[in-house]
Amino acid sequence: MIDDYFEDIEEVNHSFWCGEIEEALGTCEELLYEWDKEWKIPYLKLVCENANRLNFKCVFTGKSFDMILVSKDGKYIFPVHFLHDDLDDDKLKDVVIEIAYANTNYYRDIKKYPSSSNKQIVRSIVIGSKSMKWYKEEFSDFREIFREAHFTTLKTFDLNRIVPEKKEEEVDTGYGRTLWRLAMGLGVDEEELKRATIDVMDMAPQSYLSFVKNTQQVAESLAKQKDFFSMRLNCVFVNDKNIDTYELTKMFASSFFEDINVSKIDFSNLTDKCDLEGKLSDMENSVVLIENMDKNDNRDQLIQDPFKKEEMIESLCNHIIEQSNNLFLLSLSEQGWDRLSAISPTLRICFQNVFHFDSVSVDMLVKHFVEEVKAYGLEVSTEALALAVKYFEYMKSYLSTKDFNVGVSTMLAGEARYHYTLRITTSIDDGDNFISKQDLQESIKDQYTEDDQKSLPEIMKKLNDLTGLQSVKESVTSLTNLVKVNRLKGNNNAISLNSIFMGNPGTGKTTLASILGEIYKTIGVLSKGHLVAASRQSIVGQYIGDTEQNMRRLIRQAKGGILFIDEAYSLYKPDSPRDFGTDAINVLVDEMEQIKDTTCVILAGYTNNMEEFLTANPGLASRFPHMINFPDYSSDELLEIFINFMQKESFSMSEDCMTIVSEYFQTLIEEKDMNFGNGRVCRNLFEKLKQIHANRMVREDVEAGDEQLLKFNQDDIERLLHGFEIKPKDVIAASVNHPFIDSSYYIKR
Repeated sequence: MIDDYFEDIEEVNHSFWCGEIEEALGTCEELLYEWDKEWKIPYLKLVCENANRLNFKCVFTGKSFDMILVSKDGKYIFPVHFLHDDLDDDKLKDVVIEIAYANTNYYRDIKKYPSSSNKQIVRSIVIGSKSMKWYKEEFSDFREIFREAHFTTLKTFDLNRIVPEKKEEEVDTGYGRTLWRLAMGLGVDEEELKRATIDVMDMAPQSYLSFVKNTQQVAESLAKQKDFFSMRLNCVFVNDKNIDTYELTKMFASSFFEDINVSKIDFSNLTDKCDLEGKLSDMENSVVLIENMDKNDNRDQLIQDPFKKEEMIESLCNHIIEQSNNLFLLSLSEQGWDRLSAISPTLRICFQNVFHFDSVSVDMLVKHFVEEVKAYGLEVSTEALALAVKYFEYMKSYLSTKDFNVGVSTMLAGEARYHYTLRITTSIDDGDNFISKQDLQESIKDQYTEDDQKSLPEIMKKLNDLTGLQSVKESVTSLTNLVKVNRLKGNNNAISLNSIFMGNPGTGKTTLASILGEIYKTIGVLSKGHLVAASRQSIVGQYIGDTEQNMRRLIRQAKGGILFIDEAYSLYKPDSPRDFGTDAINVLVDEMEQIKDTTCVILAGYTNNMEEFLTANPGLASRFPHMINFPDYSSDELLEIFINFMQKESFSMSEDCMTIVSEYFQTLIEEKDMNFGNGRVCRNLFEKLKQIHANRMVREDVEAGDEQLLKFNQDDIERLLHGFEIKPKDVIAASVNHPFIDSSYYIKR
């Protein structure tokens, strides 16, 4: 995928441009192994050694040619080609012809970007293991194209022989115009490049477009670039890391001056403020993009130096105030900008132009998908297009904002073309040129299916059929209506669904969480709606690092659904500062911002304990806007739950037995304590009652088909209540002379 290609190549060339040769070579080797081109590694190292000795810059392309060598002043530009050792003569000739044509296109592109001073010297370097003196005779027609290309071998290659005399004077002059922009685009088909990206301007706010237009007018009136830099028009690009801010920066810079320098600093890779100051001192008259300032710091580093980031930001601001020879751009998330500008208020002074870029929309990906398919002479049928819209809507709710990008539509287009081709090549009918719904279904079946799902009224009926919990049902209905109306308004801003469930055990918190997942999936705010239940036991590990890993694993599993943490308060033990539970809370707080659009988190537990738990982390309470209290069940509700258990398995009992059970529940409610189990008591009673009934059926040798197999009697009930601590008075009175019950037990109690 071309996006991945650019990302890898940019990483290599950024390291080359910053002088980090070993790091660049290491990444190159990884890429060459991935591409099955590991034979190029010794060639690569040889060229880098020569280039480094003569102070040339290396640009790694991995396309029509392998590398470009550029002198600092841009006067000397050499495309470098590697030839495989094992090629026979015929294949070697074919490769040389390909090189010749690639060189022709390259030379044409170079001429579009003339140096500010002298004309560039462009000469191809072709390195192989074999001597190729024959090329002059065999390829005399290409001599002009090659411009006397330099053929050499691994043993004889020496850049000194190619660079003219006075090379030291030439290459040691100022940087001049680098060919970074050119180098990144070489060898890539322009139409392919257009199809592979969504125009960042589609996501740019109107305020940014107006700013660029107005600034262009100002720049045209200035005599020198330094006058432009002195205005300190520093900007912040607030985005969800869903746009290529480096490409945006180059577009931004070239809007004002064609030959302006563009640089990039990865804030997360800086060691301290001295490292930052060193990089800043090397830059002059450049547009500088600073990325990853909002990236989470390494925890160990923060323990050693908790104020390191603040010091580095302060150092940057001081540089901006004292110097006026650069223009700085920050790429931050909205949360990162708010947090850092609050910590370092001087940031808002130094960066007054703040622009909020939109996220990639479903419409953008649909349009890109259609364009990708059209590029191969195909169309998308109406049915397939409708399915593509549903798929992208599903992926938008499932993926994070960062991951919902052009790659989703690019991959879908590729798979759809594969299944289209497979269909028409295996069909006896004449092929058409339409991607069908079937092609698309085959492409996405491992991620998305149009299975029949319950309607919202069906799921709400399931909610309303739950026993009791009237206030809870009203809260859920109100929250559901809020989400539905928000969508009807066309408001795409996500509503936080994160909730706190407070109440005693057995009040239906887990059941309700599962139903909520179904509701949220049906109304389109969750992609899967599944429930991942967790507790302290499944989260907190034995060793350092285990807890954080477990927490992140559960969050990944819950993506697109609900993460339900029962007895969440058990993660917070203020009397045990070294308890790992606090690590789980910190990870959850950090990750919740990243999953806010895709996942609902529900924390459950006793009311008093949860109120204390919410003080465990300063950012915890604010991330859970919905508090739902689960009241204890009444005796009538407990009886209804018990009857529901019986009816589900077709059991019955007499009215007298029902009266005994009802009075038992009344006594339970009157004498309940903080450990009262609510609905769980009903479940436990029913399961125990089935065992007692089964034992009686065996003793009485009941045959198949007898109605007693599904009927509890008074003996069953009395035996059941014998095993529980609280005994209704009526049961005690009725059991004094019962052969299976020790009446003295009840009398003593």
